Amino acid sequence: MNLSTQQIAAAITRLAPLEVAAQTTFGKDIEENKQAIDKMSYAELLHHWRFSHVGHKFFAGPLGVYFGKKMEERRSAMSPADAVAVSKFIGWTE
Repeated sequence: MNLSTQQIAAAITRLAPLEVAAQTTFGKDIEENKQAIDKMSYAELLHHWRFSHVGHKFFAGPLGVYFGKKMEERRSAMSPADAVAVSKFIGWTE
């Protein structure tokens, strides 16, 4: 499917307000959210990763990058067997 320049521009125009909202809304409490993320275990981070709604503030913008880094740090500190055990415990259905 080939999109026209107008279709692409229209899609970008619809997304722009969401990007601005993410920067301003999440920017206000980003430090508080970072502190909350810092307190979470790998299991808690993984639970958010699997079950939080699409667009959750933990996964948007700079906070999303921070969340990903913290999740990787926690995962790297565990043995593969422990990470699998946590994953199996959490499962895929809430």
